[in-house]
Amino acid sequence: MWNPMTSLSVVIGYTTIATSSPSNATGALRTVLDDSYSAKTKHQNGPPLTVTILADSNRDGVVDTKGQSDYMQKRASTADTGALFLANIVDTDRRCSLKITSSTPNEELDSCHDASDNILRNAEFLAPLRTLPLPKPALSDKATGCITVSGRLAASKTRIFQKKGHEWIYISSSHVFTAQELRAGLELGIDARDVRRPGEWKGWAMIRFTVWDTPGVVATDWVMMRVAPVLIHNHLQRAEQLFVQSAFTTRRNKTNERTEFSIPQAKFVQDLNLIVRAVGLPLFLFNDQVNHDIWVQDFFEPGYMSIPGPHGPIGLRVMVRSAQTDRVSGRQVFQTLRSDRVGAVQHLAGGDSSDSTGNLEAIPPYYHKERNYRAGRAVMGSQDGIKPFMMDFIRAQEEQDPIELDTSWLFIGHTDEFIQFLPFNSERGWVLVVTDPLAGLELMRDAAAAGYGETRSHSRPYYSWDREECLATNTIEDTLLLPHFSFVQSFSAGAIEKNIDIIKRETGVTEDDIIRVPALFHLDDFKNKKTAFHYHCLHLAGCESEIVSHIAWRPGEKTCSRSLAKEADGKAEKEQKKQKEDENLDIINSTLAVSTLYPSPINSIVLSPSIVIAPNPWGPLVRGKDVLAEATTKAYAKANYTVIFIDDWFSHFAGGGDIHCATNTLRDMSGRWF
Repeated sequence: MWNPMTSLSVVIGYTTIATSSPSNATGALRTVLDDSYSAKTKHQNGPPLTVTILADSNRDGVVDTKGQSDYMQKRASTADTGALFLANIVDTDRRCSLKITSSTPNEELDSCHDASDNILRNAEFLAPLRTLPLPKPALSDKATGCITVSGRLAASKTRIFQKKGHEWIYISSSHVFTAQELRAGLELGIDARDVRRPGEWKGWAMIRFTVWDTPGVVATDWVMMRVAPVLIHNHLQRAEQLFVQSAFTTRRNKTNERTEFSIPQAKFVQDLNLIVRAVGLPLFLFNDQVNHDIWVQDFFEPGYMSIPGPHGPIGLRVMVRSAQTDRVSGRQVFQTLRSDRVGAVQHLAGGDSSDSTGNLEAIPPYYHKERNYRAGRAVMGSQDGIKPFMMDFIRAQEEQDPIELDTSWLFIGHTDEFIQFLPFNSERGWVLVVTDPLAGLELMRDAAAAGYGETRSHSRPYYSWDREECLATNTIEDTLLLPHFSFVQSFSAGAIEKNIDIIKRETGVTEDDIIRVPALFHLDDFKNKKTAFHYHCLHLAGCESEIVSHIAWRPGEKTCSRSLAKEADGKAEKEQKKQKEDENLDIINSTLAVSTLYPSPINSIVLSPSIVIAPNPWGPLVRGKDVLAEATTKAYAKANYTVIFIDDWFSHFAGGGDIHCATNTLRDMSGRWF
């Protein structure tokens, strides 16, 4: 026998219960199919029951309940259409951050935030949902309704609230709305408890509005939404704040602890503060002495999420911890940086140096091969074919599809050692800046040929706080006689060109879009941890511990699974050098790992559309001018940039990095990516 109470038919998201026979049910379904936007169910002797739920599907910042603009594409989300909502993972009043201790497991760090319970602490981050009012003739006084999220996973990741007066009330899946509320129309808001995750929730949420009336009559409508992606900043977004590590650190062992103060770090912070304050930007100082990490670029990446709002994009900041579980400094993004406008996420993995976020750069927005990358694209380097774990997280956001470069040729292995994307007033809007070791080699050879071969290879003066024995004392001629020096420059140039070719292929840039900055590289010895200082300082014994301590502050370095060719100790003669190169070129070519021989200006901070803060290279003085600094200034001037040099000789260069590695930057997030 036909049972009107149990005969359900589901068609493209609408559920209709027939009230008479199967043939009438077919007619009811046809009515549903004929209406593109809302579900209708006819009473046997009355007007149809029509229900409609809407979101900001056209992404103009408001829900259109009068016209048709938000009806289109409301059940399909594409790159350009479909309603978005935010993961409300900020920490209002820092109630979660203050609970974190050194014993809190990594897995629990992101389990507490504003959306981890059912209390709304910041209504600004709710995305709007509306149901259209239901007229009384079509809705009896006994009617009830509900709002649900389809799917157990999506339901567990989302929260829905109803606005009543000035308050927002949490709406569970079992909440029942009255006929009076349904007639007035529901004002709702939605947020998420989590972000898009690789292999987990992809951010989709189907929001279903269902109304029951007289026995056997039900109507439903639904709208598709998706949580906004976590995006990383690019240099077209203006800098708003800088981060740096303080000069204090606490060393602990089983019996005691001691606080140490780094004079080079203190001087670096002081100099940096003067520069950023002069342009009106604040400088945030990490003061966690236990989780001390001078490589502030490497343990987190500032990101953001944003959705359309009535007065422009509504966004919150998301600090992305590096995918390095053992890097305890990354815990600071949860304990120190969260606020009512800043959240944090982590993609826990045992990443090495390649997962340091200094290896994560962003290409500004561009259009190529009929695809519009509105938020730009991420760039990360792989070492020996092993991809960083962080690429999975970025790929899961489905907006900044990461480009994979090869950084196996570098000892540290980070993209910020040789590439940079710089805003530029052109049709493209940006240029690619790369290091040029062959140009650096030419500068040194030209200086030697001009009679400056016995000039000191580095021009950094001695300061009262320096260790004099750590200063470079070799000459230009000594530098040119370093083991395999010319080959190392050719090798590095070839590796850089291969990566440039990848970027050209993926973005469409040409040689006209590339600026080359002279640089020089040297062989890095994994076993002995040789730095540029070992090649240029005649007396290292007095500062060996200082150099090693800087290296030790850089966790997650690439583990050596390859054997380097044996290098000559001390100052080699030209004939010996040439002979060793001839004997070992094949070996070196397959095992080589290099680092910059001078502080690298490309490892710099893009402070504004016209200013770059770069490490002073302290190159040799020829005719009274630093040839490397002069070449750097000329290179950046091609993009109308002024370079402000800052000394990081002992603060960071001694440890294998420069000022981009030493800092981090918050950038403007007010622009539209959607």
